Amino acid sequence: MDVVLDALIVAQSTLLTVAVVVMGIAARGYAGTTWGGVLQPITVAIVGFLGTTMAAQLPLPGAWYLVVSSAFWTVSVAAMVVATVRLNRMTRGVAP
Repeated sequence: MDVVLDALIVAQSTLLTVAVVVMGIAARGYAGTTWGGVLQPITVAIVGFLGTTMAAQLPLPGAWYLVVSSAFWTVSVAAMVVATVRLNRMTRGVAP
């Protein structure tokens, strides 16, 4: 069972790393536009999710893992809220 869990963590880390690169390219390509403002926080959120996944690989005590993981998740959720608000404002035609 540990082998399957380790394989899933490696797969998730790999996919999130690819997502960070793709979102970074997209955010950079749309920099200075309204879409760029929506894409930037999504990149931060993906980095937070990657940090949470990678924290599972560190030899941290359980309490420390919970603190680190919670911090990364908090950053990710806050970034997604910002992206959602920006997207909502953009689609309604409200100035940024």
